[in-house]
Amino acid sequence: MLGALLCVVVALGALAQAIESGLFVQHAVMAASHHVQGAGGGIVDVFCF
Repeated sequence: MLGALLCVVVALGALAQAIESGLFVQHAVMAASHHVQGAGGGIVDVFCF
C-alpha cells in the first residue's frame, strides 16, 4: 500500500514538473505547426481529384 502511494506521489511530481516546464505546450505547438505545413499538399490533392 505504501509503495503504491509513493508511486502516485512520484508520478504526480513528474507530471507537475513537465507542466511547469511547458513540455506539453511546446509539443502541441510543434505538432500544430507540422500539421499546418503539411496541409498545403493535402489540399492540392483533394482538388486534383
